[in-house]
Amino acid sequence: MQDTLSSSTRSNDQRAKNAFNISIFTAVLFVLIILTTVISDYINRVSSIDFVTLGIVGLGVVTSIISAILSRRQKSDLGIFLILATLVTIVITRVFVQKGLGISSGIVHIILVSSIAIYTLPAKWIGRAVITSFVVAIFTIVVDQFTSGVPVSRNPEFANLLSVIIGSI
Repeated sequence: MQDTLSSSTRSNDQRAKNAFNISIFTAVLFVLIILTTVISDYINRVSSIDFVTLGIVGLGVVTSIISAILSRRQKSDLGIFLILATLVTIVITRVFVQKGLGISSGIVHIILVSSIAIYTLPAKWIGRAVITSFVVAIFTIVVDQFTSGVPVSRNPEFANLLSVIIGSI
């Protein structure tokens, strides 16, 4: 009985460490996304900056930092749920900002959510998170196919190549 309890405690400690590491890594990635977006807009002399996307990704930075703090306070599950909710928000809003990226966004979303869930959530929540990611991906793809009036991506091949690379990792 005590062996089961100690292995459960070790498992919880490892999940909390994984949650902290993933939270910090996610915050850094969100900051890099913001920087590359602003720099590429400046280099390409884009006249209008997409403040909606930058704001939502900025929210992702804040959420990831909160998740890291929660992981240190023994509430790593709550922190990871915040990150997953932010990823859902980013993927869904992305469809309404730029058309043609639904399939690649959906694939990357499934991969990210599955990877985060496996390493940080209890067993009963892993399946729920993965199923939710599939539902969100399908919704994103369908909405992307049938929306009109949304600016079309100038280079969707790059996003598709990125999805293949992330999927192969």
